Amino acid sequence: MITTFHDSDMAGSEHPSLYTFAAWLVCLTGLGLTTVAAFRTVESFTRPVFEKAVPRSGSRHLGGIIGTDEAIARIGTFLWPVEVADGVVIRQEFDVHRDGLAGINLKTVTWHETPAAHGIRWSLQELSGPEWQTRSVVRSGTLDPTEADDWGYAEIRFPPIPATAGGRFALKLTADDGRPAKVMGLPLFEALEPHEPPVVRHRSAGATIDDSLREDGAAVIREIPANAVLDVLLIHAAGGS
Repeated sequence: MITTFHDSDMAGSEHPSLYTFAAWLVCLTGLGLTTVAAFRTVESFTRPVFEKAVPRSGSRHLGGIIGTDEAIARIGTFLWPVEVADGVVIRQEFDVHRDGLAGINLKTVTWHETPAAHGIRWSLQELSGPEWQTRSVVRSGTLDPTEADDWGYAEIRFPPIPATAGGRFALKLTADDGRPAKVMGLPLFEALEPHEPPVVRHRSAGATIDDSLREDGAAVIREIPANAVLDVLLIHAAGGS
């Protein structure tokens, strides 16, 4: 026996469900596309306002730092930290490309601890003369290690220096003698572009400092690599003054 199926036999059974599903699918797809288009339209208007209101001063890219901060050098691999204690002297030279230098952000490490109070003095030197041998202290102050964060930035602020573009400066930090129970450190990084390495020494010697210790607890001597640099961000006043 041959059974013949006609279109009219299915009209009241499977086709209505299929048509209903297809209709809902089309509606949901249209709604989704409309929502995406509306979101992108709103985002295109609000993004510039948001970025202007919240400057991305900590965002790195190949050219350095976006916003008011200026990196003294692009950094790469972390090398090791230098502990700021035991009469250690750390000096980092850098060039300034904008007027109105008004502060310095310095990357710190604390080994997941809050550093103990310890005397740390800083000075900002302006370099001039042949091979930058003349040094003039233009700003100075103290740095409180108890306010340092692990892998954060210690902020040094000072009255803006108007004419700094094209100049060379050096940040010098000097730690008091003795060693607190919990110290603050400055991490060294590989410099990804030519740059002067930091000079790290004892006040009584010209040698560099290791992160290991002698029996008496003082830091041991170790050479700083020629491609090392501190993570330093320069803060500039608006309008260069």
